[in-house]
Amino acid sequence: MKRVIGLKKAGMIGTLTLGLLAAGLGEPTVGRAASAYDLYAKENVRAEMVRLHNTPRSGPGVLLEHPDWSRKAADPESADCADRLAVYLQGLAEQKQVLFGHQSDTYFQVFEGTESTVKELTGDISGILGLDTLTLTGRELDITDPKQAMAKALEITMDAAEQGAIITLSCHMPNFGSSGIRKQNGKWYFGDCRLADAKDLSGNAGRRILPGRVYHSRFCAYLDMIAEYGLALQEENIPVLFRPFHEGNGDWFWWGTAISDADYQALFRYTADYLRGKGVHNFLYVYSVNGPVADEKEYLARYPGDAYVDVMAFDQYDSNIAYPLVYKEEFMKSLETSCRTVSAAADGHGKIPAVSETGIWVQKPDGSDHEGLLPSGNPMAGKDWYGQLGRMAQEYGIPYYLVWVSTSVRETHVPYRYDLYRGHEMADEFLDFYNQPYSIFAHETNFYGGAFAPDRD
Repeated sequence: MKRVIGLKKAGMIGTLTLGLLAAGLGEPTVGRAASAYDLYAKENVRAEMVRLHNTPRSGPGVLLEHPDWSRKAADPESADCADRLAVYLQGLAEQKQVLFGHQSDTYFQVFEGTESTVKELTGDISGILGLDTLTLTGRELDITDPKQAMAKALEITMDAAEQGAIITLSCHMPNFGSSGIRKQNGKWYFGDCRLADAKDLSGNAGRRILPGRVYHSRFCAYLDMIAEYGLALQEENIPVLFRPFHEGNGDWFWWGTAISDADYQALFRYTADYLRGKGVHNFLYVYSVNGPVADEKEYLARYPGDAYVDVMAFDQYDSNIAYPLVYKEEFMKSLETSCRTVSAAADGHGKIPAVSETGIWVQKPDGSDHEGLLPSGNPMAGKDWYGQLGRMAQEYGIPYYLVWVSTSVRETHVPYRYDLYRGHEMADEFLDFYNQPYSIFAHETNFYGGAFAPDRD
């Protein structure tokens, strides 16, 4: 059972952060605005909030009664912390416990001035913190100095780990022919590269970065940056779920269908070999395709091999982009097929299955975009979306799922608390999910402490 995180009746101030109250309960600052609807949402979000009824409860944390210490990471020279993470994730799957992950949980928020949107609602940060290489370059942090950007990324990472969060690193590498890449102080500089540069399909980018090709030195410099991050964490015994070249079966990234299956596999293997050669042995490598996934053979078409993969995963979003907005059960049915297929593939290769990226896309009323949840009127409200996904993960032995980033009321994949009494229309059901004994958030992971029963030897 999870215990209640108490809210004192006198003033109702509890252990929740509630940075909004500290800020004075004015209109929240929206991170960015892009349309008439964004301005409407900023001005009217308060009126669209509902009364919250659920109270967050915390559990005793993970205890793996029978960890399988024979499980090792794919890296033949894997660090002990990487092996422990592999054992830990497998143990969670066997005990039907599920880590909740959130991209950029502690450094992007729906409302500025708060530590974490998830923590503001539950009292705890997500069980998995997702970062991206755009964080390491400083692009996501608005930091232009490479050393300062790396220092800040490490600070964010270590703070989250100190709170108990597992770390995952996604990798939106730029097309290495991008004009945004330049020399600065004798080194390649990537701070001007944006997400859009990963979607630049020009110039046969996948082949031109291989050894002996024109952009190989740029590619290696980018890998050196990742190695610097990994080695710093390795010194602290912090492992990383590293997810390069994700959604490689799609046509939107330069490492996708613009290159052949063989070239994709070569890139994945070269990346792992290069990082291992630099001494990075605290990474678990995540192979992740875009869902839905219904055919195991198709899923494995770009698989780089058992020696290079620890986690077999997929990305799949609940997309609602047609009006009138009506709840459709097709997403959960399709997601279950993907879970079943990927779990079976992982079992056949002795790997760990995962939902590496998911979330909810709802079309804005003005048609401007579909970046996440609406402040109200979401078709999946009241359908226990997060709980459905959690129970599905339990059923198929999937130890974690991660939802994408939350940066404002116009782009969020988690519901949020507005003030002490009110919040998003799906906040109560998210708290229901949080309160389940099987759902694991940061302070419950016990990964860096007492998760393992004392019978290792």
